[in-house]
Amino acid sequence: MPGLTDVMPAMESFQAALHAREIEVVPGQVAPNLGFYTDTIPGVQRFVYVFHNGSTVKAYACFVPYERHEGLPVFAVGYAVPEAYRGQGLAKAIFAAGITELQHLFAGNPPFFVEAIIDPGNLASQRVAAAVLGGAHRSITDQASGLPALQYLRKFETGR
Repeated sequence: MPGLTDVMPAMESFQAALHAREIEVVPGQVAPNLGFYTDTIPGVQRFVYVFHNGSTVKAYACFVPYERHEGLPVFAVGYAVPEAYRGQGLAKAIFAAGITELQHLFAGNPPFFVEAIIDPGNLASQRVAAAVLGGAHRSITDQASGLPALQYLRKFETGR
């Protein structure tokens, strides 16, 4: 039975491409210790942020614009940390750093929302989303899988 979208395969694919030098990350604008990569998948631009040591990804966050809420853009986020680096606060750090970078990138534009859709059984991911987006969430049915999920949604200003 299919579940909610698992970000680990995307992170592993990114790791493999980084290791093979098929892609190159550049330093973040706000946090130079952060790696940034962007590309376009069928008509949609992805914004990927990583903590890395050379070609080793320690934490990964991918933001994809996909709809509007209250007339403002919404970025869906997925984040992952390889097992060897878990328990160090890296998921919260990469998630928060990615939002800060997006705020800088879109400075002068209207605010935007960030949305995390979490499996109700994934307590670690819930803690990350609650820490970065706030503890309030609502129960929903995931559009892609049709399964129960928790939606965390928060608006971010861009310094407009």
